[in-house]
Amino acid sequence: AAVSLGLGSVFYIFAIQRTTIANVAFLTSAAPFITAVLGWLILGERVLHATWACIALALAGVAVMVVEGFAFGGWLGNLMALGTTLTMAGYAIALRYGRHADLSPCVMVSGVVTMAVVAPFVGSFEISWHDLALCAIQGVVISAACNVVFTYCARWVPAAELTLLSLLEAVLSPFWVWLFIHENPTLWTLVGGAIVLAAVAGQALAALRAWTP
Repeated sequence: AAVSLGLGSVFYIFAIQRTTIANVAFLTSAAPFITAVLGWLILGERVLHATWACIALALAGVAVMVVEGFAFGGWLGNLMALGTTLTMAGYAIALRYGRHADLSPCVMVSGVVTMAVVAPFVGSFEISWHDLALCAIQGVVISAACNVVFTYCARWVPAAELTLLSLLEAVLSPFWVWLFIHENPTLWTLVGGAIVLAAVAGQALAALRAWTP
């Protein structure tokens, strides 16, 4: 879990530096489908028939955004975002596998993994107070708090509800970035993102229907 989360953080940072937030948000929103397939292969968990259809639809949306990245020079950022998606799925599988244990320490260990991976790429360890404050907000507040809460929620909240709640990030992230720093997603990003979000919503509704007594 710590290795997956640590590598996912690295992929995410590189992704947002090389492609738009909308691309990253929409591509990573496909993580539940990869998690479903890995859960079926590794944990033997049942995959709903509707999920397979949603997986195909989500892959189509991902393909639209990745192909656009190759066509317009943002392919590396899209590949980094896909790396984030894969490691997020690995993190969820690890949490599911060890759901009877307290896995919150893996959030701390993941920070060590991230540090070890990125240290060779750091040209200088000098940092301004402004950048240090931003790093502290991201690492101490946003990332740590969210991951600890997600780790605990995975024990009790049904997967369908987690999927619906995580969908909010993919919807709101591009909006906040557009509102505050005026980053405009491309038309094909919006098209591919809409396809992925439709697949995620369809999967969540199918899972809720199957889970509800």
